[in-house]
Amino acid sequence: MLFASEEEIILFLNKTANKVLPVVQGKILNKLKDNIFKYTYSWDYFPNKVYADGSGNPTFEFQNSWEWKEVSSTMYSIVSNLFQNWMSMTFKTANRENPGGIHAYGGKEDIREKLASLLNIDGKFGHKERQPFWDITIEELDKDIYNLFEKEFKKYGVIRF
Repeated sequence: MLFASEEEIILFLNKTANKVLPVVQGKILNKLKDNIFKYTYSWDYFPNKVYADGSGNPTFEFQNSWEWKEVSSTMYSIVSNLFQNWMSMTFKTANRENPGGIHAYGGKEDIREKLASLLNIDGKFGHKERQPFWDITIEELDKDIYNLFEKEFKKYGVIRF
């Protein structure tokens, strides 16, 4: 592809980046969700009587509460932020059917806003040994982020020299 001006190159790259970013965002979010499951939930911990409504299983609302803010872009940059929408998670205090409550410390205190910090530990929380899902995800992305972008850009003919 030949470009007649620098502006055409910038427009092409910007359009391409707007196609690439959602794909890479999806891969990043999947990696985070996989790590949340692996280091926060893990199958060997089910069933657990303190989980949601006595079912013995988690709601998975914590894992599903992570999302991307809308992409903002200028001619030279494209930005989006990954965040936890903790308000999307249910909060219920403990009762007879649900002795642990849902996202409730001690069955009473709403911990949704600080749950990510509480679970991103290397140690014990909530009767279970855990590993820091967020820190591990960042470490993995530090090693792989350029490859993720490079692979997607290559599909549009954009390569690094």
